[in-house]
Amino acid sequence: MLMDLFSAQQRYIQYFFDHIDHKKTESIFHELLHTTGTIFFTGLGKSGKIAEKIVQTMISTGTKAMFLDPVGALHGDIGVLQKGDTLIFLSKSGDSKELIDLIQAAKRKGCVKTIAFISNPEGRISQFVDDTVILPLEREICPFNLAPTTSCAVQLIFGDIL
Repeated sequence: MLMDLFSAQQRYIQYFFDHIDHKKTESIFHELLHTTGTIFFTGLGKSGKIAEKIVQTMISTGTKAMFLDPVGALHGDIGVLQKGDTLIFLSKSGDSKELIDLIQAAKRKGCVKTIAFISNPEGRISQFVDDTVILPLEREICPFNLAPTTSCAVQLIFGDIL
């Protein structure tokens, strides 16, 4: 049984590699490379934890990066965003109301570029951000396709590659 789970997860991760849009990924990479300010990452739940880890990896490589708690940002912490910053939203569904509210608040501030890393091509977040990368997800390893297992692994892999 355990080996079946390993095999399934390997297939689901391979699905990500086989279906990621390389041209879009390259474009996002160059956007981040040319960010003159801070690269902020945000997300809710497990995606938020992955966002925090990606920030720590970027800091380790000398990149100016920071995690922005989306709820805190909606209650005043958005003031940390400055001209030249990039704000990246991690979300499996691409439909989190808090993230959509934060995108709109950041847009009103008018000083940052917004990018979404989502797995749902129909996610509403992509309607509000400047750019979106779809992180292809066949399904979660969870038998009910609910627990964010494969989706978190994909977000982490993508962030580490960037």
